[in-house]
Amino acid sequence: MVLYQCKTPPWPQTPAEVSVGVAQADGRCQSAPYASFRYTEQWRLTRVYPMEFDEKQQAEGFKFFVSGENFLQSKSALCRLGGPNGVLATAEVVQTNFTLLCAVPPGGFTLASSPEGMTYEVEVAMNGQDFVGGTPPVLVRFVTSTSVVTVEPSWVSALGNLPLAVKGASLAADMRYCIFGEGERAIEVPLSALASEREVVCTTPHWEIRPYGAATERVLVRLAPDGTGTARSSSAYVTFVAYPLPEIVEPNEGPVQGGTVVRIFGRHFRPDGQEILIQCIFGSKQSKALVVSDTELQCTSPPVDGAYRATGHLSSFNLETIPAPPAVKSTTSASNQRPMKQLTFYYRRFIPSISWVEPLSGPEFGNTLVSLRSDAPLLNSKNIKCVFGNIQVALFMVTQNEATCTSPPLNRPGMVELTLTADGQNRVQIGANGDAVRFTYYITPTVAKVTPSFGSSRGGTIVQLEGAHFINDGRLTCKFGDLTVPAFRFISSALVLCRTPIKAPGMVQVYLSNNGQNFTGGSDATFEFLGFTYFHLHPYLGPISGNTVVLVESASVPVAADASIRCRFGTLTVPGMRVNETFLQCVSPAVVTAGEVKFEVALNQQDFVEATQKFLYYENPRILTVDPPLGPNHNGLSIRLLGQGFISTNYLKVRFGGVSVEAAGLHLVQTALASTDTEVVVELPRITVNEDMTRVPLYISNNGQNFAPEGVLAWDQDEDSYDVPKTMAYFTFHEPLLLRNVDPEVGMTYGGGFVSVFGYGFLNSTGLNCSFEWIGSPSVVFISSTQIMCEAGGRQFGQFVGHFVTMLMTLFQCFRLSNECCPIL
Repeated sequence: MVLYQCKTPPWPQTPAEVSVGVAQADGRCQSAPYASFRYTEQWRLTRVYPMEFDEKQQAEGFKFFVSGENFLQSKSALCRLGGPNGVLATAEVVQTNFTLLCAVPPGGFTLASSPEGMTYEVEVAMNGQDFVGGTPPVLVRFVTSTSVVTVEPSWVSALGNLPLAVKGASLAADMRYCIFGEGERAIEVPLSALASEREVVCTTPHWEIRPYGAATERVLVRLAPDGTGTARSSSAYVTFVAYPLPEIVEPNEGPVQGGTVVRIFGRHFRPDGQEILIQCIFGSKQSKALVVSDTELQCTSPPVDGAYRATGHLSSFNLETIPAPPAVKSTTSASNQRPMKQLTFYYRRFIPSISWVEPLSGPEFGNTLVSLRSDAPLLNSKNIKCVFGNIQVALFMVTQNEATCTSPPLNRPGMVELTLTADGQNRVQIGANGDAVRFTYYITPTVAKVTPSFGSSRGGTIVQLEGAHFINDGRLTCKFGDLTVPAFRFISSALVLCRTPIKAPGMVQVYLSNNGQNFTGGSDATFEFLGFTYFHLHPYLGPISGNTVVLVESASVPVAADASIRCRFGTLTVPGMRVNETFLQCVSPAVVTAGEVKFEVALNQQDFVEATQKFLYYENPRILTVDPPLGPNHNGLSIRLLGQGFISTNYLKVRFGGVSVEAAGLHLVQTALASTDTEVVVELPRITVNEDMTRVPLYISNNGQNFAPEGVLAWDQDEDSYDVPKTMAYFTFHEPLLLRNVDPEVGMTYGGGFVSVFGYGFLNSTGLNCSFEWIGSPSVVFISSTQIMCEAGGRQFGQFVGHFVTMLMTLFQCFRLSNECCPIL
């Protein structure tokens, strides 16, 4: 193959495509086919990006963009740096014919030691031969590596215009810009000063923090000689902090003397936990703020100028960081922006209008919380103080119309003036029409004793508190444990009555306060609240004449109740007596009429509690007939008592012998059974050989305690003075009858005549009778205790012809308990 080299001639127009052939020296020409050659528009260069590269980029290889015109897609396109002997770099068209991307291979350059670096012209040849430069020349610069490491301070306000020290290494003297951020958000700020190769000073721009509402944003800081395109690499970041944004001022007014503690609510007071110094601006005056949280801070309003003190005035309110950002004349946009919402604070004159002050007394050791209420809103200022005499104490706002202050100790009783001051010097009277208000210091009261010392947990017990230094005041208050109640009545400086509150069972200490607030400390006086109390009666009935000892069972009977127990029978109240921890007793009073009455018990003379049952008053029972009136002393027989007023209870008793009122156990007592209120059946007691009982009086009791008839003071078997006046009934015990023999022993069947009966224990009674088997004797004649005579009957004996019959004898009429006679053999 033969290679020919030709030089293209100029062509009159572009673009154009022409054929290329070869002609020999002898005039012969190349035969077809011919090669083709294309004429194009001249390519032009306008700029490169980036324009600067450091030594690290050179070592690793780098790429840059070339902007211009008439770039064509060509595999032979080249970029050249540094002239004919410079470095070649492959090139390719990017997207359109206006941009080339040139790729410089690694190690293409050796940098000079000058900190300013080396500058090279960039040329482009789309065909790899015809290199064309820019007009003016398009240059790139190669420099030593610049390293930005840190910035100080690392947190700055997003409002900007604050000095920022940028520190690192090889900060070249030709650096002219600080670059904040990257990409489309990058902001170029001219350098303020070059301190050394290791430090330059920039002025921070106003930075719009993203996302919206965030408190901070971390932003990359770089240096550049000719703008963003020449920015050097950096590892330094600055954090932009949102400017404090106040939204609410509370309170929004205060006295012209200043001193109002103002709470400001808003955002970004402590962004992301970063402490920043903030001051409040009241008009033109500053007050350092105390940051409470990211959303709250506090300031104290400064005093206003004297010209405004007479009437007060409205001032603007703003926040400002320390140091305050100065006004920015140029640099970046919106660098002077402040929060758009304008807040205000109103300064008022201090003219108190106090309508109510309570309490106006307290103990000498102080610590009384005094409340002041005003018709008009009070000024919320820490400079406003209460003055007790000559002692100033802080005033605390509760609401806009109410405040409190605590009395200081005075250590002696007495009266002092209570005033207010707004400047610590001038005092203002707070009484009506400017009158003085006086506060009284008193000796602390003491409580020594509480009577009664116990009561119902349902409350309502009137107790008396004994002690010293009590004052007759409308705020006099009693305290039981943690519950307070107004005093019921002031008696004297040593005695006060109180009504107990409702409280759970238990023992509590009792206190007293003269002002409803400061109570006695360390009181030894106690009160016991008793829980649910029940009362059962034994017995639950008694005669209208009274004198029934009622034993009352309860859940608990305190020892302290021994002298204060009261029992109430209907409307009549009698004292009681403690028996043990679960029993007490009362004696029923006499009443006029019988019937049930409500029974109540009070362990402390006050708190009456109704028993589980009523008490029944009854007319005294009376025994009118005893059937039979006599009987043997060794048989367990029953007798019937007829009368009135009998009550069927478990307490029903019959006593044999004695007097109306006597000690238990002296005579025999049997439990009785009342079938109706007019009939009682009782079993006769068995008399032993050692007991001498013949004719005895009978007493009956419906409650097992009060026996009737009443009023029998003495009795013997021959006494009859009580028979009629007391309706006395008797029963006669006799020795058992003993029959030894009869005479004659044989008689006629038609009867007639008398038979002598001999034996022992015969009595001359109306019930004396004889019986021949079942045939009774028409008449009986008493001869002696060892002989009687019985008349034999008539025809009834015919069936006994030739037979013996049994002779029976009785001293009383047949008593029918089970339809059978009870004869005595």
